[in-house]
Amino acid sequence: MKEPMKLEVRNEGIRGPRLVLDGKELHHVMEYGIKSSDFIGKAELSLKMLVTFPVNQENV
Repeated sequence: MKEPMKLEVRNEGIRGPRLVLDGKELHHVMEYGIKSSDFIGKAELSLKMLVTFPVNQENV
């Protein structure tokens, strides 16, 4: 198994927490959850975030 990505949760006071995954901040996160994993020393991250999703107008 590949090594999982590294998650950091940074508390920025009034801005609230910032999630940083492998050194890149995740933007537009609406909700997140962190729970323990079956793998020792690892955790599972669940995200709800706003994204732009291209829609093929020909198939709509």
